[in-house]
Amino acid sequence: VDSVALIHLLASIGKYKLIIAHVNHNLRDNSYVDQNFVEDLASRLKIHFYCKILDPLKKKKNISNEDWGRSERYTFFDKILYKTRADFISTAHHGNDQIETLLINLNRKTGNAGLRGIAHERKKIIRPLLNFNKKEIYNFVRRHKIKFIEDTSNRDLSIQRNYIRREVIRPWEDQYPDIIKKISYSIKLFSEWHSSLDFLITKYILPQIEKSKNKFKIKSSLIIDMPLTLQVRLLEILINDHSIRFSKHNYKMMDYFINKPRVGNKYDIYNKWELRHERNYLVGYQKIKNISSAPLNLSLNRPVHVNGYT
Repeated sequence: VDSVALIHLLASIGKYKLIIAHVNHNLRDNSYVDQNFVEDLASRLKIHFYCKILDPLKKKKNISNEDWGRSERYTFFDKILYKTRADFISTAHHGNDQIETLLINLNRKTGNAGLRGIAHERKKIIRPLLNFNKKEIYNFVRRHKIKFIEDTSNRDLSIQRNYIRREVIRPWEDQYPDIIKKISYSIKLFSEWHSSLDFLITKYILPQIEKSKNKFKIKSSLIIDMPLTLQVRLLEILINDHSIRFSKHNYKMMDYFINKPRVGNKYDIYNKWELRHERNYLVGYQKIKNISSAPLNLSLNRPVHVNGYT
């Protein structure tokens, strides 16, 4: 219902050249019903349609279906963005999704960063419906008699997000109808606080740090005097890798490592960066993978594997 509402709203404005991108995760026997519905919707609205059908057998065992699906979706969206030279990827996340994400992040112990919820805009991804709640979206499609289809997997309460949606947020909202807007406002304040911290780090702390593409060097006297939250956020900004998320365990290890410096000590960050205590400095080195220079035979219509990529 969210995506259907969004595409009708964008189409009604009449000022955008739209593309519909759909991912069939192929996790349900009836997933093709959804795919056919979206393809038919695109045809009726005269919008170009792209689709990708996933193979669940290729999913790694240690990754949840939700994380795997999200990763595959955005990889596909990025490819379509590049292929069509589009300006934005627009998703239909709304206010209720914002609250679900906040509660999931609290359960994952993601710390201050997790309190920001879902960003209205990040790089080329925009989310125009974040200021609306689910009930407002339902009222919109019913008022305009717009057809939509529900993903049957949304009823599966073994999925954490579904449980939070149905057993926590829905009864909470029934009792307190304005709870979504109130919590969304708190998330906005958390996000502003985080942006303020980043502003201070960028303006007043980064100029005191030696930094190149694969290395940074911080005076020990500068970083040791900082609160732990500031220390970790500074390192996140310097590393600038969105795939790295510092957990509660990382916070404890960083606290011990940074604030008890011993020359020669090392700390590994997800096998991507290495922190070292050198004389009067905390130094970060990006780990560079050995790149194979072996010759390759190229053949038409056959995949080639190079340094972990296909």
